[in-house]
Amino acid sequence: MSNNLAPTSLNTLKVSYGLTNRFIMIGVVIAIAAVAACYYNLYLGCGLGLLSIFIFLVKSGIELDASKRRIRIYDELFTFNRGVWVDLEPIKGAKLYYYNLTQHRVAKWGEENIRQRYYTLSFIESNEHAIEFYVYTSYPQAREMCELIEKVFHLPVKNEIEERIQSAQKRRRR
Repeated sequence: MSNNLAPTSLNTLKVSYGLTNRFIMIGVVIAIAAVAACYYNLYLGCGLGLLSIFIFLVKSGIELDASKRRIRIYDELFTFNRGVWVDLEPIKGAKLYYYNLTQHRVAKWGEENIRQRYYTLSFIESNEHAIEFYVYTSYPQAREMCELIEKVFHLPVKNEIEERIQSAQKRRRR
């Protein structure tokens, strides 16, 4: 496991992803407004600038509560946490899968295709309905969270990526 895992209480774990800049556009807009406000009122501009700095310092991650069988994505500023809990009682399992996003971009120097792979962690309810929980851009982070969910909540996790890797390796051996 990585070093970003910290127990917050007896049955609660936090996996911190650090400064993920989820609110970067809001912070940039407020910073621009702060510069413009300094022209009219120095105190207002300084206040808005301080607010934008606080927005840039927001950390995020995932918190797991084993005793109440719930999980949440949280945003944290210093010691203040915010996030909506997802109850895992009706959940019968989890699934990790990926999808590729390709974007065609034309620029002065030529054309290029930009490809990005996203790893999605979903929870499966008893009626086979999937609830998308978190989207990762890093496979090791996604796999680590799956292992943690199996260990803490004893939920079966279907890792479609591992299954594809194993089937590709079997095809190569033939």
